[in-house]
Amino acid sequence: MIGGRGTSAEAIIELGGGVNAAGAIEGDKPMADEAIIAAAPDMVVMMRRDGTASEENHGTQRS
Repeated sequence: MIGGRGTSAEAIIELGGGVNAAGAIEGDKPMADEAIIAAAPDMVVMMRRDGTASEENHGTQRS
């Protein structure tokens, strides 16, 4: 899945100063590996949608 124009993924990319390589596509869509390669992104950003914060990603520990 890719986050195209008008998605929260695009907003996060823009907040980080980037340009969405999938900005020509509206919304969230499935994208084949070949199409991702053709889009030539400088990096791939992956997000979780389960609503939980990962301890290893945030450097926190439970007491």
